Formats: sequence, C-alpha cells, structure tokens
Amino acid sequence: MKNKIKLDIQEPPQDELRCVIDLYSKGKFKEAIEQINILLKDFKNSAVLYNIYGLIYFNLKQYDASMNCYKKAIIINSKNYETYNNIGILLQNTGNPDDAIKNYKIALEINTSYLQAYNNLGLSLSDIGKNNDAIDSYKSALRINPNFLDAQNNMALAYQKIGSLETAIKIFNKALKVNPNSVMIYNNLGNAKIETGDYSGALICYRKALKINPMYLKAALNLARFPYNFLDKDTLSILEKLLLKLNDAKVLSIEYQFLKANILMHLGETELAFDEYCKANKRQINNHKPKVSNLQGVYDSYLKKLRDWTPNLLVDNNDKLSKLIILGPSRSGKSLLELTLAKSNKVKPFFEYRDAFNDFLENYNFSKEKGYSLITQTNPGSVYDVINFFEKNPKCYLVLVKRNIHELASEIFIKDYNKGNTYSYDPIKIIEYINFYNEVFDILEAKISKNVICIKFEEVTDKPNEVVKKINSLTSINLNISELEMKKLKTYENKKLNELFKNYMNSKEEFSITLMALKQFFMATPSV
Repeated sequence: MKNKIKLDIQEPPQDELRCVIDLYSKGKFKEAIEQINILLKDFKNSAVLYNIYGLIYFNLKQYDASMNCYKKAIIINSKNYETYNNIGILLQNTGNPDDAIKNYKIALEINTSYLQAYNNLGLSLSDIGKNNDAIDSYKSALRINPNFLDAQNNMALAYQKIGSLETAIKIFNKALKVNPNSVMIYNNLGNAKIETGDYSGALICYRKALKINPMYLKAALNLARFPYNFLDKDTLSILEKLLLKLNDAKVLSIEYQFLKANILMHLGETELAFDEYCKANKRQINNHKPKVSNLQGVYDSYLKKLRDWTPNLLVDNNDKLSKLIILGPSRSGKSLLELTLAKSNKVKPFFEYRDAFNDFLENYNFSKEKGYSLITQTNPGSVYDVINFFEKNPKCYLVLVKRNIHELASEIFIKDYNKGNTYSYDPIKIIEYINFYNEVFDILEAKISKNVICIKFEEVTDKPNEVVKKINSLTSINLNISELEMKKLKTYENKKLNELFKNYMNSKEEFSITLMALKQFFMATPSV
C-alpha cells in the first residue's frame, strides 16, 4: 500500500511543503516533525500538514496518534481523499478491514479516479475472502491506467486465490510486457507456475528475477526450496554466488539462515545445512511460542468430534459430479497427487483453495460446465470441514496419503518448519502432528470405508498409473490413462539428512522426559 500526499494551494507555500514531504520520504521523521510544528504556528488549519503528521506517526507505529492527526485533517477538509485512503491503510494494518473498506470507498466517492484507493480496496477485500469483489476493484484501477503494476500484480494474485491459475499467469505475463524488469512479477509468476506443476517454467522465472536483482531474497528462497538434485549447475552457481554476497553483507535474518541451509543442502553440504536449519528453527520457536501452547488440546477436540460422528452419507444417483478430498499431513505427497490428476481434462483441481472449491459446489450447474467429472482439493480447514463435506454433498470420496514416518518427519522439520506452521516447532510437536493424522486416518477408514482409499507416497512418485486406476475404482470414473501423460517421478530422499534428524532428536536434553516414548514412536514405528 502506498501513501500519497497532495499539495494544496490553500496550504503553506509549496516549497515549504515540499521540504516537509522530502524529509518524510527520506525517513527523517524527527526533522519533519520539527518543520511541521513551525509551519502549524502560521497555518493552524492545514489538512496537508496533519495528514503528513499522521503518516509519520503511522510509520513510527504510534497508531492512536496517527488516527488523531488524520481526524484533524478530515475536520479541516472533509474532501481530502488522500487522508481517507491513509485512514483505510491504518485500519487495515490494525486488524479492522471492514472499516478500512468503508474509508477507501469514501475516498473513491470524492475522487473516482484515485488509483491507490482502488488498489488498497482490492487488497482489503481479498484479505476478507472477497476475491471476486477485489478483482472488480483492480479492474477499475486498470481501466484508468492499464499499466498500473500494483493492480496487475494484485489482480493476478486474487485470481490465483480463487484457483484461476491460467488467468493469473496471463495477467503476470501481460504485466511483464510493460515492466520487463519487475522482480516481484517474475517471482509471483514463478509461484503460479509451481502450482500448475510447471517447475521448469518456475525455475526460469526465479532465475530471471535474480538476474535483475541478485539480492532478491524471495526468488532465491523459492529457488532454493526446489527438490535436491533438481537444479542444474548454472542455477547452483547463482545460489552459491548469492550465498557469498549474503555472507559479506552479514545478513543474519531467519530467512537468510534458511536460505543458507537450503543452498548448502543443494551443494551436498548436509551436515552444515542441518546445523543452519537447527539454528533458524530455534529462533523461529522463540517468535511463535504462543501459537503452539495448546496444540495437543486442539488435536484431542478434533479427534473427539470425529469419534462421535455418525456418518449420514448422501446418495444422489443423478449427480454427475464426483468430489474428492485428498487428505494428509504436509510433505506427504497430496499436492503431487492432485497435480497428477489435474492432467486429465475430466478433473477440475482446486488445490488448497477451499473457498473456491465450496463456491464451485454451491453454484455448479452440470449442464453448463464443460465435462468435468471430478473436482478435487487438498486443504480442508479441519475435521469439521471433512464431516460437513460428506454430510452435505453426494458422491464424495476421500484419499488418504501416507508416507514413511522417518522421511515425513525430517521433511516437515526442514521444509515447513520455517513457514510458521503451528505443528512444526520442535521434533516432539512434529511427532504429535503426524500421530494426530494417523489417528484421523484410522477413524475415517473405519467410519466411511466404502468412500475411502489409502495411497502411499511411493505410489504417487513411482506408480502414478496404478494410483489413477485406484481412484477410477473408487469414484467409478474412467480417467483416461493416456491423457494423463504419466511419467515416473523421481524422489529425492536424503538418507544422511534423515539420520542427522534422528541423532538431533536423541541428543536434546530438554526431551529427556518424553525421549523414551519418542524413540519408541519415531524410530521403531514401521514404515506406512
């Protein structure tokens, strides 16, 4: 979001206002405040000065003081649309998106051509899940300025959120024609390509972003998260050079530590990488302790709900559309399975876009849709969503994806632990998380056995044709194997890394109370 300041001829002389604005723009807030106070002695009713005052306090995170200044600016000039926009930004940043939206709309009533307000309105609407309304707001901005980069980027992201990946990619590509040096667009285009399974295309995008700006960490992190042994020598060379630059710059953020660890892993320095992972994870724990205080209590409540559930599965023989939820812990292969199914034109995947999946079900008209026989998604919000899904929809099916527990735990530790997920804060929490899923699987297999199948990670990677046959049998849909263009996928298990993870768990003194049970579960549990 951008804050815009407008000069007004009824305000202090423009050269003096420019001086204040220049100080603000350079982050010299103390000097800017001093200059504003001098000017207010002669221009007590200056809406512009109070607006700038509000911006300064906002940047200093003194939000009450900021709001008071904005209110004074509005009292002086109720038509000051920039101030309404800035109030919206403040409200959005302090967790009040509904009131933020109201203020953006007031700004647009005053100035119907105010680009930033259209863009900010779209961001707020998207934040509360109204992505279609957000898209309309971005379109309004682009009708005024078709090359407005922020609106192009945000509209593409909104389409991505509702599962319209092809449209999102088209918008990103259009934006690049006008802004060929936008690292932000290249990075986001890469992310969209990842979701379509186009890893080669994503690789090209991230590399282009880094060619433009070798220190662009977002693209570097995305690149370094590719499967081990996937990257070519030239790409590894780019990452290695970046690592040297980061070392020279002494960048010590958590993001940097994970980037360093991932690069070292790609370079085959497993032990050094693991040491960096542990350092970063320890720092991450300290940042997120409140989130994990009662995870086991959450798991227990979900399991109780599931155990108490008496399935009442709907039957509708006239329903031509089958629905499939792919359920499993992180890193189990569920997204890979959905990408495999998505190669069929009979399948409409929704990946992790739960809201888009539900909207489609509510508005689906088989006679108007083009031949979809199966819709899929991988992100139910909780066991409550799974229960509601089966209780409200006929022709529902569930695929449970399982993976070797040792591989799964180490993958979660390394890949997901750095994203702030609530299940990944130390090895014990990871085990609790995996154990929870195992119990969920057992209950679901017992309660709705006719509508459930289990598939192993290795089947998805090594025998995708066989997996599709199983799903055909479950859903009574004939997904044409030939149209799936099946290829045997490589796995990138790092046995040395798995061993390091086990040793790490065994060496921690703070785990002494639960170590025996942990070892019994983690090291003695047979592969699923």
